[in-house]
Amino acid sequence: MKVAIFPGDGIGVEVTAQAVRILEALDLPGLTLFEGDVGAAAFRRHGQPLPQETLDMARASDAILFGAVGDPSCDHLERHLRPEQAVLGLRAELGLFANLRPAKTFAGLEDMSALKPEIARQIDLLIVRELNGDVYFGDKGMRTTDTGEREGWDMMSYCESEVRRIAHAGFRAAQTRSGRLTSVDKANVLETSQLWRDVVIEVSAEYPDVTLDHFYVDNAAMQLVKAPGQFDVMVTGNLFGDILSDQASMCVGSIGLLASASLGERVTQFGTFGLYEPIHGSAPDIAGQGIANPMATILSAAMMLRHSFGREAEAARIEAAVAQALAAISGATWARLQSVMPFWSGCELVSLQLALILPTLDERENLAPLVERIDAALGSSGWEAIFVDDNSADGTADEARRLAKADPRVRVIQRIGRRGLASAAIEGMCATAAPYVAVMDADHQHDPALLPAMLDAVQSGECDVAVASRFIQGGSAEGLSSERREAGSALANRLARRLTGVELTDPMSGFFLTETARVRALATRLSGIGFKVLLDILATSRPPLKVREFPLQLAQRRAGASKLDRAVAFEFLVGLYERSFGRVIPTRFALFGTVGGVGVVVHFAVVALLFLLLGSGFAFAQSIATVTAMSFNFWLNNFLTYRDRQLRGFAAIVKGWLGFCATCAVGAFANVAAATYVQANGVNWALAVAAGIALGSVWNYALSSKFVWGRFG
Repeated sequence: MKVAIFPGDGIGVEVTAQAVRILEALDLPGLTLFEGDVGAAAFRRHGQPLPQETLDMARASDAILFGAVGDPSCDHLERHLRPEQAVLGLRAELGLFANLRPAKTFAGLEDMSALKPEIARQIDLLIVRELNGDVYFGDKGMRTTDTGEREGWDMMSYCESEVRRIAHAGFRAAQTRSGRLTSVDKANVLETSQLWRDVVIEVSAEYPDVTLDHFYVDNAAMQLVKAPGQFDVMVTGNLFGDILSDQASMCVGSIGLLASASLGERVTQFGTFGLYEPIHGSAPDIAGQGIANPMATILSAAMMLRHSFGREAEAARIEAAVAQALAAISGATWARLQSVMPFWSGCELVSLQLALILPTLDERENLAPLVERIDAALGSSGWEAIFVDDNSADGTADEARRLAKADPRVRVIQRIGRRGLASAAIEGMCATAAPYVAVMDADHQHDPALLPAMLDAVQSGECDVAVASRFIQGGSAEGLSSERREAGSALANRLARRLTGVELTDPMSGFFLTETARVRALATRLSGIGFKVLLDILATSRPPLKVREFPLQLAQRRAGASKLDRAVAFEFLVGLYERSFGRVIPTRFALFGTVGGVGVVVHFAVVALLFLLLGSGFAFAQSIATVTAMSFNFWLNNFLTYRDRQLRGFAAIVKGWLGFCATCAVGAFANVAAATYVQANGVNWALAVAAGIALGSVWNYALSSKFVWGRFG
């Protein structure tokens, strides 16, 4: 299978390079690629836009993959020396008379179309354009009239055989689709078009299974915008086809998404010989900037595999991959598509390798500068940043969406009723297709410049997990807000090393990188409770993971509130419990019960103070003790049990306390009533108190979890 690669000019060089990479990645047996000069590049080297050497190469090949030609610096040349003559010459010399231009709106990209989304979704058509006749190849010239005016003239003509063979191509294409063919002409004005219509009608007799209709070209252009779903296969001449196919490209959203195949009558041992090219031009204004969209050229390569080599499976794989890539920028505008061009083109075209998971809470101001820092560290492609926001009050999720509209590398998950740093990290890690994943803070304390070295270490197999450490040589914890927090962090590290069995200096680190598949395999066994998901991963993995640490200079927080507090060491006691007993008694229930136990002590103390020491009535003492213990339990649960969902700020705390009291009101009433009744009937006051507490506890836990710290809080 011999393929001639003719990159041509401008972005043609860039887009064909990416299509070649796709072909090489398929590793097809017997595929041989060789390159030749065309267009302005050929003129500069050989003095001709289509040198004989290139033409001989084309004839010796089984198919041609063509880039684009055109260069403003050649506009002064005589017409036969201009770059565009290369593709016209190849079509004529190789007998390529049928140009197939599919136009289809990719799912999710309807907003890119110049049409309304509901209209754009209708577009799935094929334009069959005749290539060797019409005004492009007729006699032409410039002359001076008898009155001294300059006059340009071009002859539009078709012979019957030219129309007949393109008509057959159109009918055969219709047979492979819906069985509908629309012939486009201007028979009400042009004799050329009248011949066209007459011949097409004659040929239709050979295809009784195909329904034929006719449109004048001006009406076809209008209907293509108004109701494109009525068209399936359109067959037309060279000039009209050139215009309509470009119009169709904007109806689907971008000229950079449409491929084409130019086929002739020559058949090789593999299939029909053809020339395959994107329908866009050389775009010299953006050439060399790495922002050209190679999708149309890649799709042209897929058409080549299908028509010239009979490789339907490989063609379908490419088309599916393109659709998947485009789905990743679903809903993009043209500006957004422009921003993702570097992800597709030039030497930077790489598949998605790394996802950065960035849990956020009230960090709106951090996001834009952080994306800039990540771009500086990782380059323009191969990564995505997933902000997992716990419904921040400051509009962090809205800011992430604003960034995502202009940069498809940015994604956002806004969680409603699901809060907590560890669970956010797990959810983000399971939401990416990237083979590697990193977790880091969005507050700028973690330096993205460490990511390339960390990724290399994991990719090379040097380690299973790369961890940014504050406590190895070259690292620093100066970004911690106080000596007490630094000491608490060090204590927690000692506890964590015992928990995980892994020797490293900073198992508490919130900045690490590993394989995504590893995390997905462990996801169902991770607790998702607390702040340090690294600890959870290390403690869950069997056998123990191999870790390499990288020195981290922990910086000062740029904006936002700390996700840690003075209870950081307590977090690891929770982790220890989760690993040991969490499957038997859920961790949060155990915490709630522990807090409740402390509340019992408070409750007894208040009753004893009021009833025994101050002589108050028992009902009064029990009531005051209930409210006091309930308030104490609310505070301690907010600080410990639900610290990953912690209510902050005066208004939120007051609202939460009122909600806690309200949801526990029935339990409190039952508590007081039952205890008073039991005590009045001669039961020891201590037993009466315990009975009241037991009755209200289950109610308290169930409703407070849902309505105070849960989705409806």
